[in-house]
Amino acid sequence: MLHHMAPRYDRDEASPSLSEPKVTKRERKIQLTYDLPHRIRCAAIYPISAPNGSTVILYGHDRGLRVLWRGGRRIKAASRPPPPANNANDVIMIDDSDDEPAAPPPAPTVEFENDEEELDEETPYQSIVQEMDIVLGSPVLHLAIPSLPPDAKQRLELKDTIVVTICTSNGEVSLLKIPLAPPRDSQESGRTLGDRRFRMQAGKALVRGLAMKLVPHGSETTSSSSRNAPSEELLIAAVSDALFLWRVPIQYERFKLSRATQQTVPLLHRAVSLSFLPSASSTKLLLTDVSGTARIYDPSALVNLPERFTEAILPSDIGTWVFAYHAPYHSSPSGSGTAIGPLARKKLLATAWVLEGRAIFALLEDGQWGIWDSSGATQSTKKINDFAVDGYLTTAPTAELQNTLQPRKALSKLNPMTPNTRKLKSEALFTGPTATPGNVARGGIAVSSTNTANGQAVESVVLWFNGDLYTIPNMQLFWQRSTNATNAAGTGTLGNSHAPGLTHMPSIPMLNESITSISQFLPSSASNSLGQMNTTRDLLLSAEHRFIIQQSTATSAGKQGVGRQLFASQANAAAAPVTKERDRKLLGTGDLDLNGVDRMLDSMARDDRPRKVGFAA
Repeated sequence: MLHHMAPRYDRDEASPSLSEPKVTKRERKIQLTYDLPHRIRCAAIYPISAPNGSTVILYGHDRGLRVLWRGGRRIKAASRPPPPANNANDVIMIDDSDDEPAAPPPAPTVEFENDEEELDEETPYQSIVQEMDIVLGSPVLHLAIPSLPPDAKQRLELKDTIVVTICTSNGEVSLLKIPLAPPRDSQESGRTLGDRRFRMQAGKALVRGLAMKLVPHGSETTSSSSRNAPSEELLIAAVSDALFLWRVPIQYERFKLSRATQQTVPLLHRAVSLSFLPSASSTKLLLTDVSGTARIYDPSALVNLPERFTEAILPSDIGTWVFAYHAPYHSSPSGSGTAIGPLARKKLLATAWVLEGRAIFALLEDGQWGIWDSSGATQSTKKINDFAVDGYLTTAPTAELQNTLQPRKALSKLNPMTPNTRKLKSEALFTGPTATPGNVARGGIAVSSTNTANGQAVESVVLWFNGDLYTIPNMQLFWQRSTNATNAAGTGTLGNSHAPGLTHMPSIPMLNESITSISQFLPSSASNSLGQMNTTRDLLLSAEHRFIIQQSTATSAGKQGVGRQLFASQANAAAAPVTKERDRKLLGTGDLDLNGVDRMLDSMARDDRPRKVGFAA
């Protein structure tokens, strides 16, 4: 059932506002650390920007949900009210009990400044222009933002409202509607939201995963002339001891939610995560359970519902399990020959759709990662359950254990320190405790897709395993290079041999806290080039009592700064001398062309400085 209930917005219970972040510069990156007065459980970035250009960040904490508007134009200061007229202090009592109740006053119009704020050249980062705390009375453990079709940003129904699904610690799943524009007064606007919370029951077990998607409405009999006919619906999924699905129709004329229909699907094993296929027309679900299996479920049988359907719970036999991918088994101990006891499959920490739903990325408990090819495009003789591409993360406990079992060679105490060893040694000073085989591994996968200027989809993948981060800036090129795949014309994509692979990101100081979630900011329109797509995107990383924003110094100047730098570089490109420093900067931002690479190689070959021997000056 779908119950309407207004959230509580109490000024006394709301958490204090965010303080200024701690700014850290490291390796052409800016890290903004926001310390929080409460424990953060989950976080996400909304895919649609606010009307003032702000990026909307949502995170769940111990007392509810908080919404942040980052960057964009600030709200104009409110004008002073007109002075009271004569005898305005007189009190006049009017008994209007027999009259009809007065209509609620219209919402005040919020005006924004004409320009965005000026950014400091030393620390160019966007500030939090507004925040709103939604007190729900229970900790928010999970939240899900809708997977939207490509044309969602142009729809009037989605330009004014944030739609988010949350799950609290008492097992309730709720759908929230929040204004997309930042409010003038966050506390007062929270009280006037009204019936914007829709509560759904998901059993008594603790919900372990949420997913949400906007899909076309199942009934195609409604004509466009029917203004109240639902045109689309929100498909919400939650997993605990079973799989729960809700379909919430959305009215055509205005963003109004109707009564939801619910489906319950029993599960053989306890699920840990789920996600929808990133396709505008498909409703397939990827569900991962504790048995080391990733299953695909298709609830497409729910599309054509009867017109006079009145039951709240649909039959459990509706829907189809499409396929199941199984994780590999644990290998037997080295040198034993045979395994002791029955073999067990490795635990799946996380799975995610990649390559627009044509493959599945998996992260396992021992640091192994792999990609299942669900489309069958790769020419291989492997079994369908085998990974088409796989590998191990360099900081996996299994690799460390194997290194400790090998006898160590006697090393001289006067070994020279190379730049590579110096970099690894310096990174170890800022990392947390090293994972050991006895500890429970934790990890996750964050996939962000965007389109280039020519309409080509590019996916960026970020992995986190315990306290380490890894990234694949361009999943399409990484897949083509790894599998020797070809496009429809039968030839490989240009530049795939030089595509960036899986790289270990510089460590982020977590202060001995665990990572709870990672999200990726969408790149600006000015950076949708091939060079910018091959670089790591800005990240939102949430820990236990803080969240960290890591952004590149090249893109931290905001939209105005990027445009200013773009035109300035075009105007001064011919006059600027070609120097090593300029080539290094272009290499760091991913804009260095082949001629620049040749110049750097030639300069390295000509660098024949005489070596200093002993104490020679």
